Amino acid sequence: MQCCRNEFGHPEWIDFPRDGNGWSHHYCRRQWSLADTDHLRYKFLQAWDAAMMALDEHYSVLGSRHQWVTHMDEAEQILVFERGPLLFVFNWSPSEGRESYTVAVPVPGKWRVALDSDAWDFGGKGRVGHEVDHFSDPTPAGTSRDREHSIKTAGGLSLGSGDEVA
Repeated sequence: MQCCRNEFGHPEWIDFPRDGNGWSHHYCRRQWSLADTDHLRYKFLQAWDAAMMALDEHYSVLGSRHQWVTHMDEAEQILVFERGPLLFVFNWSPSEGRESYTVAVPVPGKWRVALDSDAWDFGGKGRVGHEVDHFSDPTPAGTSRDREHSIKTAGGLSLGSGDEVA
């Protein structure tokens, strides 16, 4: 998901060197200093990027062979997938938070938040409790929405099962 907002280092338009702009590099360079400017929100994107890299380092998510999209709900704008030992739940709606949304989990039991885009560190509202355990409900197999977890963010949530989440 890193590439989806990769233009954050370009606060203006992107104009690569070409004959029409005199081969200028002025509008094609990244401005990394933006993340170091406290009054701008770029610092939150840099923090999110670092947290995602740390998540991968801890769980080896990118190198995992286990990758499965378990649920896509276009009407609700929800995407749920498993990668490595983690379950990712993304609410892509810019205006609708989800107080409770039922998603399938690969194993029953306790689940904890591993990463949350609504955390204060990422410019969010801090609405997701990281100390809260989420317990799965056994329901008939065959549905992709058979477990209940609370999503209180317009962004992304990553859950790990049992005591895996540090």
